[in-house]
Amino acid sequence: MAERPAPAARKKQKDNECIPRVDFGSDEGTGSEAESAPAAPPAKKRKATKPKTYIPQRGSGGYGILLGLVLAIENPEVDTQVFLTKSELIRKAQPYSDASYEHSEKGTYFTAWSGMKTLVSKGYVYVTGNPHKYCLTEEG
Repeated sequence: MAERPAPAARKKQKDNECIPRVDFGSDEGTGSEAESAPAAPPAKKRKATKPKTYIPQRGSGGYGILLGLVLAIENPEVDTQVFLTKSELIRKAQPYSDASYEHSEKGTYFTAWSGMKTLVSKGYVYVTGNPHKYCLTEEG
């Protein structure tokens, strides 16, 4: 008479029967997945472009600020200081900007003075002191 397997062995035997067997095939002669997939066209290489220099649009806040600083430097008999405070710079820049430096347009929170952040980050304007004083750099 055949011996009956122990209960634990029967459980293992049942578990093995429930797991489906998957045949992945042999590695010989079938090739890899990369070979069986359609070949992708080679990626086109782009030319390295030079970063464009920032030039503010005419009538923008940054344009007025730059022009105000340039005119302050070019006319030393009028202004003996190279560094201008915010209020002095706004007075100089307002005629060259279409937007207001002190009041935002309806529906927005930005004024023309927001262009100063771009000018400082691009290295065109140097900021120093407390209260801030602004000066044009060599790049500006």
